[in-house]
Amino acid sequence: MKKSIQVGLILLITICASISGCGKKNTKTTKEEVKKAATTVNQNNETKKIKKSTWIIELDPGHGGDDIGAEGTTKEKLKEKDVNLKIAQYVKKELSKNPNIKVRMTRSNDTKTEAFSRVSKASEDKADLFISFHNNAKRKIVDYDHGCTVIVPSGNNNITTSGQAQLLGCYFLKYLEKAGVTNQGLLMRTSKEEETNSEGELKDYYKEIQDSVYEEIPGVIVEHSFIDNNEDVKQFLSDDNKIKKLAEADAKAITDYCFGNVKQKEKVKQKVTLVKDSKGKNNEYSSMTFTLYECDKKTQKKLKKQIYTKGIIEEIPYNKEYKKHDFTEDGTKDSFRYEKTDDENYTIYLNHQKLQKIFCARGGDLYYLRTKDQEVYLVQLIGQFGGNSLCAYQYDGQKFREVISTEDFDKYSFAEQDIEKYENGILSTITEQIKPYDMGELYTTFKARIKYRIKEGKLKLASRYFDVINPTKCKAASDFKTSKSLKNIEKQNGFEVKAGQEVLVKKIYLYDKNKEHLKHAFKIQCGKRKGWFVYSENTKFKFLDEE
Repeated sequence: MKKSIQVGLILLITICASISGCGKKNTKTTKEEVKKAATTVNQNNETKKIKKSTWIIELDPGHGGDDIGAEGTTKEKLKEKDVNLKIAQYVKKELSKNPNIKVRMTRSNDTKTEAFSRVSKASEDKADLFISFHNNAKRKIVDYDHGCTVIVPSGNNNITTSGQAQLLGCYFLKYLEKAGVTNQGLLMRTSKEEETNSEGELKDYYKEIQDSVYEEIPGVIVEHSFIDNNEDVKQFLSDDNKIKKLAEADAKAITDYCFGNVKQKEKVKQKVTLVKDSKGKNNEYSSMTFTLYECDKKTQKKLKKQIYTKGIIEEIPYNKEYKKHDFTEDGTKDSFRYEKTDDENYTIYLNHQKLQKIFCARGGDLYYLRTKDQEVYLVQLIGQFGGNSLCAYQYDGQKFREVISTEDFDKYSFAEQDIEKYENGILSTITEQIKPYDMGELYTTFKARIKYRIKEGKLKLASRYFDVINPTKCKAASDFKTSKSLKNIEKQNGFEVKAGQEVLVKKIYLYDKNKEHLKHAFKIQCGKRKGWFVYSENTKFKFLDEE
């Protein structure tokens, strides 16, 4: 690269580092023109930044599968792929607390993901940012062997996206340094094969950086520490709590970048290393000044408040156009419709285009669900007459893919189960009948409320209690005792209920001491006394409607 062009470029990036767009790259632009253009765009960017309300963040845990990455030198022999995944998962958990951030991941388990497909996944997810999580190891290209660095685009290709990525990198360095990691600055590296773009400028070395620039998604590679430096491992990677602190720093960096208050700003100077050859012999060192904004306490409080107000569950009317919500998560409301194709399937139409077929489960209704973590699902009750269980789908850019489901409760038969509400992370359903099997004289039915929790891609019972909606009157068929607390439920050291006395069933509790057979306990009321009892051959009652 010509020296005059390089000087002008670095100046442009320096001035534009705090902006969200710098216009098209012009290698012949004078320093004065650069300053003027940068100032104009900076004003526009601050306005744009305030208006942007939702961000999609693609988290990329580096390596995976048989690609372990770097390996630690301590006796634990930490594998980089595992540490990277842990950090990313903790970051996702932190970011999910923010209702205005949607998180996507290139991998969620120990699978190999090719470099070329990582940014492609971000592009498919319509991500606003791409962050690749890594941990460093001593190589020949830099003169340090500890601390954190963030790899960013050189600016040779698409100054706008490069400037955004460089700014993002500074946020990571700021908070990782606050977490105690030595700040080694930004690192830029150009292609060792001397590949050039159409303007004759060297491309970036790392595939993820190269692709993110091409896709116009600001992307960085965060090297949190050196996994082969025992002191770094001891301080930052030796246990989950320390890894969580790194993740919290990362999450704060992303949040500040996305929602920083323009009134809460500071200027920081960062060291910049430009690696020009594979042996690191001709590195160039400089510094760049950036303006960083903080997501202050007032803004954080406002965002946090929204977490508990934006969860929603809503039934989708059958065979009617439904245009109230954003299924594809692209910021616009989608048109959704479903109709019965045959006895086994529904056909789904999205934005007036025939999309796919899904199992209709004998009439299982469809619902739109947005969780408090701002995850969007298409929920279906499945099973006979409305559902023994639930199934949830998410749109993956091409179709609705089944992501989570409950397994049928083989000890129970549900009938006419309906979704009641979604509140504070709990999805409640009501069944017209819940019938415990293998219960002898208790072979009968209850109308009950069943509660599920959807969290981190899992759907499970939120409680082992089934709330009985219409308390059923019974009478004792033989003497039995109730316990005062659930902890002592099997000791039966409570009050006595005599034969013929009326009791009221309030709740059903499921428990399994030996994990072999599902056991049942019943919360009952007898007069003013309340307690729990376990069904057995010696403790029975009869339902009055059986007489």
